[in-house]
Amino acid sequence: MFLLAQIDGGDLADLAKENAASIAQGFDELWNETITGGVYSAVCTVGALFAIATLTFFVVEWTKKMMAGEEQRAYTDFIWPLIVILLLSNKGDVLGKSTLGIRNYINNVNNIVLSEAAAGIDLKQAYESALGTEAARSAIGIAVNKCRNSSLSQQE
Repeated sequence: MFLLAQIDGGDLADLAKENAASIAQGFDELWNETITGGVYSAVCTVGALFAIATLTFFVVEWTKKMMAGEEQRAYTDFIWPLIVILLLSNKGDVLGKSTLGIRNYINNVNNIVLSEAAAGIDLKQAYESALGTEAARSAIGIAVNKCRNSSLSQQE
C-alpha cells in the first residue's frame, strides 16, 4: 500500500507496458522456434494428410448433395475443407504466419491500451485528493458535533 502511494498511476501503467513488452520480446524467440521447428511442420504435414483423407469422404458426400439438387448448401460446405488445406499446406506456413500475425496484433492492442491508460491516469493525485476530501469531511463533522454539543449544554 505504501509503495502504491509513492508511484502514480501513469508510472504504474508505464511499468505494466514495459513488463508486457519485455515478456512479449522474451517469447518472440520461443514462438519463432516453435513455428519454424520440425515438430510444427511434422504436425502440419500429418494434419494435411488427414485433411486430404477427410476431403475424400467429403467429396463423396458433396457429390451426393450436388446430385440431389442441394447445390447452395454444397458450395458453402466446400469452403471449410479448402480453408483447412490452405492453412496446413506448405508445412503450415500460412497457419504459422497467421498465428504470429494475430499474436502481434494482440500485443499491439495491449500496448495501445496500456499507453492510453498511462496517459490518463494519475493515481497519486486521485489518492491525495480523496484523502484531502475525507480530511475536510472529518473536520466539518467534528465542528458540527462540537456545535451540537455546545448548544445542548447551553439548553440545559
